[in-house]
Amino acid sequence: IKATDLALTYLQRIPMACRGGAPVSWRVPAQLVAGVLAGFPLGAGQYVTVSDDEVNVHFTSGERKAAIQAHVGVVDFPKIQWFDPSGLDLVDDLARRVGQVAWACSRDEGVLHGVHLDGKSVIGCDRISVAFAPCALPIKKPITVPLGPLAPLLRNIGPVRIRSDERLEIQIDADTQVTCTILGAPYPNVRGILRDEFSGTFTVNRESVIEAVQRMLVLVRGERYPNMTITVGPEDLHLMMQVPGVGRMDDTVPIESPSAPPDYEFTLYMAPGRVLDAHNGANRADVTWRYGPKDTEPVCISDDEGYACWAMPIAPTVAAPACPSAGVMPPT
Repeated sequence: IKATDLALTYLQRIPMACRGGAPVSWRVPAQLVAGVLAGFPLGAGQYVTVSDDEVNVHFTSGERKAAIQAHVGVVDFPKIQWFDPSGLDLVDDLARRVGQVAWACSRDEGVLHGVHLDGKSVIGCDRISVAFAPCALPIKKPITVPLGPLAPLLRNIGPVRIRSDERLEIQIDADTQVTCTILGAPYPNVRGILRDEFSGTFTVNRESVIEAVQRMLVLVRGERYPNMTITVGPEDLHLMMQVPGVGRMDDTVPIESPSAPPDYEFTLYMAPGRVLDAHNGANRADVTWRYGPKDTEPVCISDDEGYACWAMPIAPTVAAPACPSAGVMPPT
């Protein structure tokens, strides 16, 4: 199976039993085939039979059948060949670390579309958030590669073998290879966002925040730019989302080890999707927030394995009303 967006190539060999016929290639819509096969029976002892006629490729598994129009005998598909894996260097944590930061990469074209590898860490940035994760890499110089589309796959993969020359080559396992174009533009100095001055810190359970935000997202479906009010209190994190003409939802999540005084409260405004992504990127049960002293300065969300996300809040002038417990309303 071969796939490419011209910058990234994926090749996987899958065992099969051929029932005769000449060799053939089929070119099919990737998302359509993936969706169809996801509904087929999975697990040990389950097989899919694939065949073609002059128009369609047919997929059959038991009583389930699908026919998808395809190009048979592909001649114009980019040439993707198995590369020689000898001489590749073993990297223990690249796949998992890329999975942690790829969400922060820009969706637009350009160098920020890629994951940056500097030999000591992997970095994703879209100018609103930047995520870092430590990873020792045997590369001669920093490179930026568009690995984002593979992040869901890489997150659950162990050690891989790599080589970086004119392109990045990755041997995922004995039957799977990836190649990636190296982006030529210089990567910006994203470490300039780092700082040590904060007005407060606290620790919170990662899953508790994720579940609370997901419950509230039902309110903002269809909103193009939803935002959430976050108030740090002495014992909990107060989350609120309000959509004019729709409604409002509030939730609280307990926090631990707050560094602020007992009567201190701090309110900021963030996109709920950013909060979810930042917490999904962490690998530990608990994460640490560092915030302030201004509500317009980036928040740092990190775990104790080196992962750290710096996310810009939404300016108070365009955010939702503050939580009642905050005691203040944002400027208008």
